[in-house]
Amino acid sequence: MSKGRRTRFLFKIHSYTGLITGIALLLIGISGSILVFSRDLDRIIYRDIQVVKAEGSRVSLDSGYAIMQARFPEMNYITYDGLPQDTNSAYQFFMMKDRVHFKAFLNPYTSKVLHHGKRYDYWMDWLLLFHYTFTIPVWGEFAAAILSLTLILSIVTGSIVYRKYISKVFLFRVPVKFRNWRTTSSGLHRIVGVWSLVFHVIIAVT
Repeated sequence: MSKGRRTRFLFKIHSYTGLITGIALLLIGISGSILVFSRDLDRIIYRDIQVVKAEGSRVSLDSGYAIMQARFPEMNYITYDGLPQDTNSAYQFFMMKDRVHFKAFLNPYTSKVLHHGKRYDYWMDWLLLFHYTFTIPVWGEFAAAILSLTLILSIVTGSIVYRKYISKVFLFRVPVKFRNWRTTSSGLHRIVGVWSLVFHVIIAVT
């Protein structure tokens, strides 16, 4: 295989693997960016079951746990789903029965269970599942592993194809030519790709 054909072949692999992982990374990136604010968004979306009136004395965490054990004896596992951040926050619990995940909210001032249901019926928990498994447990994790390998392949092939530009980009010697959409996108891809090289390696490996 000639050098030119080999380069075109590597570029084609780079293009396809980059497209596949690019779409996946976009979805993972958007969901991850939203999840950074998951606690605040949860309080907005589910304010009626997460925010309570701070009136009277609040039961201790141990007492709240005992209340939930008595209320849901059928659960195999019960624990706090994060500790309350404010005096007007409901106690949140994560529960599990036969590998099915549930959530429940307890008013710490009235000892009343405000709401309970399957964990992934709640928006932020569903988004967390999507972020890690694309909502397909086991197979989704396997797909994420395959995507990490395609990302590595895209990085390796891209590094070979653009090897002459790597040092030039870091030294700001590669200008973007705005002749048409093809040259503009190609130039931007070359520059952004080189600058994000280390970042993508870290993302792929981790």
